[in-house]
Amino acid sequence: MNVFDVLIIISDLNRAGVAPTANACSKVMGESVYITRKITHQAASMGLVGWKTVHHREHVQKRVYSLTHKGCLVVEAYTGKLPGWQGGKE
Repeated sequence: MNVFDVLIIISDLNRAGVAPTANACSKVMGESVYITRKITHQAASMGLVGWKTVHHREHVQKRVYSLTHKGCLVVEAYTGKLPGWQGGKE
């Protein structure tokens, strides 16, 4: 079973240079770990990071589209790829 670590960034992401839109989410989720890490660090510096572990990619997609209207962004990252990983927190 695949396990995905999901980074949840909650706030006005325009401050981090990322607009909280479904389109932006899909682009970020398709980018490399480098880009994911870059956004992670930007958000962490603003204290906007939360984590959740899911078992199916579809759950990530659903979460992206359900959260974007609340000004949130979900970034997918595979387990262990990001430094300072602390899974299970949301």
